[in-house]
Order: sequence, then structure tokens, then C-alpha cells
Amino acid sequence: MAVRIAREALSNKHFNLILVHTQEDLDEVFYEFVLGFLQPSFSIEPAPDDATINLLTDFEDELASTVTTALYAAARRQLLQAPDKFDRVVRTGAGPWGELAKLLDDKGVERNAWPDAARHVLALFEMSNPSRFADRGLDVLDWEAEGTKFVRAARGFLAFKSKRNSGSLLDAVRSALATWEPLPSRLMLTKLRAEMNERGIEVQDDALGRRDVGAVWYLRLLEQEERTLDSLVDSTARKHAEQLLDQLMPAVALFAKRIRNVDVGRPPGDVIKDRFGLDIENKTALNDAKIGHNAFVGSKPNRSAHLEIGHVLHVDDEYWVCLTPACDMVPKRQRGDSRDRASGLKRFTAVKLLPRTHDKNLRDAQRGGLVFANIEARNGTSTRLSFAVAKRAGESPTSMMMYVTDDGYLPTQSPVVCELGFLSSTKDRADPLDSLELVRVEAHVCGMLRYEYALEIQSHLTASQSRIGLDFEKSDGDGD
Repeated sequence: MAVRIAREALSNKHFNLILVHTQEDLDEVFYEFVLGFLQPSFSIEPAPDDATINLLTDFEDELASTVTTALYAAARRQLLQAPDKFDRVVRTGAGPWGELAKLLDDKGVERNAWPDAARHVLALFEMSNPSRFADRGLDVLDWEAEGTKFVRAARGFLAFKSKRNSGSLLDAVRSALATWEPLPSRLMLTKLRAEMNERGIEVQDDALGRRDVGAVWYLRLLEQEERTLDSLVDSTARKHAEQLLDQLMPAVALFAKRIRNVDVGRPPGDVIKDRFGLDIENKTALNDAKIGHNAFVGSKPNRSAHLEIGHVLHVDDEYWVCLTPACDMVPKRQRGDSRDRASGLKRFTAVKLLPRTHDKNLRDAQRGGLVFANIEARNGTSTRLSFAVAKRAGESPTSMMMYVTDDGYLPTQSPVVCELGFLSSTKDRADPLDSLELVRVEAHVCGMLRYEYALEIQSHLTASQSRIGLDFEKSDGDGD
């Protein structure tokens, strides 16, 4: 009953902080909750080959007797945290695998076959205990079985306390949260959410502005076409959110300083290793972390109703970034009366992004004209990539006028693909103008630069277009 109630709590839309207070054996109760939050995993994997199954059949009951709830939970935690190391850990026979490893060794099973044997017997455990597992995913992220116990899920945190032990219930929750050791960055976001819950209504009036401000926004909303609503709502909500955050951030900043004060006085390298597991003396690991940081601060998820400044486009084998000002990318809005305007087409300027090694981009990171971004492949996987807008500092970027169909609107499903057109010299003709053709291509919108980073790249394009050539002659010598 208790596990079922906890499942319901982890299934709703609100985050729940739960304390399991029991007079039963705490270890047994804890593992029942862990099992009750997981769906079967090993029994839905492909079965081992027939030779392995035939080898294990003779002592299958003995194998099954080695699998306790604790061993099963340890196996699932290994798969959750480091699935690529599962086989290696099983082959060592260390920790919870000791009894199983000894049995396999006594029966003459080769060590390389131990991982398949473990998967087989864990699958048997699942098939023998179907009612103990969850029938839906609850997004369990981590748990701790030793010492102070906890379970962390996407929508809940569970602490555990035995009625046989003294101490307050609140202390048990605090101890479990401390054992979890949430990262400082998570604590700051949690503080922001807490401030929002506590003071959100209080500061909302200031964030919304006067009634006439809201009236103009809603008038624009009423006058917009259906397909342009997303862009207007997104823009307005972000402006209101920014004003709301401005009033909440002082409290968050004070909280961040309190977090920092806990670690002040310790060597920074020790703090980072303890809290984040990153050894800053390992230059490769540190540089990988810096690449991830730069890609995070320089790009953001690509969620937009239409093509905008900062969108990264994968065209054939090349990457281009849209750099036309945001106001000119609004669908149905046209400036001027240029002759290449056409109904349903949105014209924009794109700059070519030149792939560059991470090492070179990190070395020149403060130089400008560089891009670090999380780029999404068509299958949904994300990769950190580094680019430059020119081969060498001071050189002009490669730019091109492009045209996107459907007035720049983007599809809502993934992958986000649109149709582009651009002029290209594709044939040798006596008259050079006859060699120009409009090429139609399919483009994958695979990323988006944050606005200020897109503007930095745009500044290099603007500078290259406003250069003034001078007729100065340089010296042939090396004199001062």
C-alpha cells in the first residue's frame, strides 16, 4: 500500500518530499520501495546465446538463490550510473557480486561469460517478482542504500527513518538531503524556485507593468494571425520574466554567497573534486568541462516558431548561422520594397561557420569570432562543436543571402527541417549572369546561439562590410 501511494506521488505534476517512517526492518522496506519504483530491465533484453543458457541450466536454481533484492538494486544502480562498466564490475566479482562470482567460478564458467550469466539470472528475478515492479516509468535518478538512505526521482525525494531509532523526523529528512549532496548550481535554482513560490504574487504586479502596458500587449495578441502568436507570447513572457527575476535575484545572490562561504578557505581544486567529481589537475578533463561550459553559455535549445537570429543551419555538409536582426525575421513583416521580395519567402543573411578543433577554440576563446555550441543531429543526439567565422583573426567571414520558404515558419516536430534557396554559380556560361541559378536545399535547424553571442558574430560581419581600404605603403624593413 505504501509503495503504491508513493508511486502515485511520483506520478503527479508536483515535486514531493516524502518521509517513510516505519517500524519494519529498514533495509527491507527501503529495497521494496526501490524495486517498486523500477520497471523490469534485464528480462526485456535479448537473451544470452543458447550455449550460455544450456551451461547455466544445470545449476539455475543455485544461481537464482544468489540474487537478493539488494544485489538486484545494486545491479540497476550500476546500469543507471555507468552502464558501460557493468560487464567489467561483474567480472571482478567484487562487492555484491561475490557470491554469484564464487558459484560461477566453482562451476567452471569462464570469467568472460559472467556478465551474460548475471543478466540471465537477474532477468529470472524480474520474471519471478512481477508484482513488485512498477508498471510505468517513474524517472528514478539515484538512490543510496548504505548509511542514510534516500531515493531521488524526477518528481520526488524520499527519506527513510526507522521508528526504532530516536531523533526528529525533520532531522532524518535533512540528513537524507545532505547525503544526496545536491550541486551548488542546483541549490541556487532551488532557491530561485522557493523565492518564486514565496514572493511570486507579491512581485508579479511590478513585473506586469501598468494596465495600459498589458492592454497594448493583449491588443497585439488579438490582432495577430494564429501562426504568429507563439513568437509574440514568447517575446512578451520573456520580458515579464526578466523583470520578475530582477526582483528575486538579490535573495538568490545572498544564498549563493552563503553556499560559497562554506567552501572558502579550502583549495578550489579540492572543492571541485569533492562536489563535482572533476579533477582540475587533469587537463583533458578540465578542458572537456570548459568546452561544455562554453557550449552551455553560448547556445541554447532550439525552440522557436520561426527562423531567428542565432539559428544554426546544417546545409549539406556545412554549418551556417542566421544573422539578420530579430525584427526582420518576424513572419509577414517586410521592410522596404526590394525587388527580391516574394510572398511566402523570408530573406535573411547567413554566415558560414568553419569547424575548428576544441583545443584551438579554447586557446583563443577570448579572441572573438568563435562559436561553442551544442549541436543536435537529426536523430536527436547532441554534440558539442567549435567553430570560427574566419580562418584567421581579422579576415572577413563568408556570408550569403538565403531565402526560407513558408515565410520562415518552422515545423513543430523534430527534426526541425526547412527549405532554403540561394543563388549559386553552377554552370559556365559566356554571360556570367547566366551562370547564376537558384539552388533549393533542405536545411536542418540544428542549434541556436544565445542572443548576445549571435550579436558578437554579427559584429564581425558588420565590421567586414564597413571596411575602408587605404593606399598606405608598408616598409620593407623591420625597423621600429
